Amino acid sequence: MNMYKNLMLIATFFCTSVQANSVIGPIDLRQEAECLALNIYHEARSERTAGMWAVADVTINRVKSIQFPNTICGVVKQGKVYESWKTARFKDLPDSERIYYPKRGMCQFSWYCDGKSDDPTEPDSWQRAQDIAYGVMNHDMGLGLTDGSDHYHANFIEPFWAPSMTLVTTIGNHKFYKSNR
Repeated sequence: MNMYKNLMLIATFFCTSVQANSVIGPIDLRQEAECLALNIYHEARSERTAGMWAVADVTINRVKSIQFPNTICGVVKQGKVYESWKTARFKDLPDSERIYYPKRGMCQFSWYCDGKSDDPTEPDSWQRAQDIAYGVMNHDMGLGLTDGSDHYHANFIEPFWAPSMTLVTTIGNHKFYKSNR
């Protein structure tokens, strides 16, 4: 069963119009909802619901920050990329037609560039992630849960950047931090 088919049905309820305008131009709200739900799912599917809400909050905090891209998909897919050989060989090809892939291990969110399929395989967790994305995007639910945190990590690792940030809270299996700006 392809979970993405479900998303397209549910995404129609995420917004009254399919596109919104921003300072950077039109934004496809269905695509934004999909990116948020996928990030929640892959980062916190084994967490209780509070952990999933916390991941959503950090994602939105990054969108609001000038240090990160200003769309949900931009935040989720942020990282180094390489161009496909299929388009790299054409020097006159416009940028809009070029194909790029994330470099393995070089993304803000590891699931996006781990080389594995991004298709959800756990229906219950996927449904919860979609419900949370809906609540965040339509009703600002869960926002503020991490008190402005813009980084997190699993509590069983200690990333190099953690000592340079302010620890805000621990929710489930993740520690949440604010950048010291």
